[in-house]
Amino acid sequence: MSTSTTGWLAPLLVVVSGCGSAQLAWVGHTPDRTTPVEVHQDGHGQWLTVGSRSSGRYAFIAAEELAFAPEGGRIAFAAQIGARPERWSVVADFAPGRVWDGVAALRFGPGGIRFVYAAEQSSRWRMVIDGAADRAFDSLDPESITFSADGRRVGYVAHDGACARAVIDSVAGPCAAVVVGLALADAPARDLVAFADTRDGSRGRVFVGADEVADLEGLREVAVDRDVGHWAAVVASADGLHLVVDGHPRSPHREIETPVFAAHGAHVGYLARDPGRSVVVVDDRIAWESPAPATALAISDDGSRLGWFCREGDETVIVVDQRRHAFEVAVERTLRFSRDGQHWAALVGSRAERRLFVVLDGQVELPFDAAEFFGNPWGDPGARLGAWVAGEMESYLARSRPPALGGP
Repeated sequence: MSTSTTGWLAPLLVVVSGCGSAQLAWVGHTPDRTTPVEVHQDGHGQWLTVGSRSSGRYAFIAAEELAFAPEGGRIAFAAQIGARPERWSVVADFAPGRVWDGVAALRFGPGGIRFVYAAEQSSRWRMVIDGAADRAFDSLDPESITFSADGRRVGYVAHDGACARAVIDSVAGPCAAVVVGLALADAPARDLVAFADTRDGSRGRVFVGADEVADLEGLREVAVDRDVGHWAAVVASADGLHLVVDGHPRSPHREIETPVFAAHGAHVGYLARDPGRSVVVVDDRIAWESPAPATALAISDDGSRLGWFCREGDETVIVVDQRRHAFEVAVERTLRFSRDGQHWAALVGSRAERRLFVVLDGQVELPFDAAEFFGNPWGDPGARLGAWVAGEMESYLARSRPPALGGP
């Protein structure tokens, strides 16, 4: 994590100039698209409004660091309090918090129960959880922030010198060269932590609760299902990459992408590449293979539907349940299925029209306004765009569920 605030607080807002009347500096909507979110400015500063609610005035509001609870109802943003020296505060639910040298990685957990952010003071970083600061570290890994499925527990990875530590419920774990994976269950006895004793992962260990369940040479990455009841690890060996699912190894491939679980672990799939072919593997069975380069497998929550991206000439094809949907442009890793599994959506585009849009079931176009795309910049960009696509899809389906849609 950088100790500079200016690097991650991109100038998304119009610079205040002069002392004239109030201007609209930025406009967006809540994730459910129902309520406008605006940043206003005048000669005295900037303030944020959500519907009829308004914040206080601040020197600068970082729209890039807007955070909403996944189910709505709560909001937080980063606000600059002073410039010389530069000072920042996180404003959660319109109430400003403690002042820091820098802040980053604002996150709400499931249900909006917990709220966290990273704070810098004197070149050291702390995770602030519901207003209480954890111990200081040299750096924090913003992409590692994780919550239990019930939203009550928080974990992250911190670094001090050569030590990486998994911090769970504010308690720092043992020193390791690398924390490869961290996932919290509703009960500590089912938490998963994967360590490597060397930075190249030459000796990896997977723990569930206090028990070591696997000793894996060449551990690359670990994925879990939503409830942290099942795990899958990508492991390198002399004959290629293997997937190890709940301790059981699968067939080797030259390349394996991050495995994907159905919501509650009933199915696990991955996309692999071997010389001359790409394969989609689900539950150790090849569901599709082709010489076309493919990537980014997605599985519906119930595991009944599959989708992925592949290249065919100048087109990108989205394959859903073996049906092809070709587009001039398609943004990989944005394919999402609706909560009920009946619909799918992805971010696609037209080169001729120079625009991106969300396509629903391969038929309906929904607008995508890049100027409104906000949220903290940490983490996987594909995941952030995919979450936006899912929000657009669910919003459209909630407003209208045309009987002609579904199935393609």
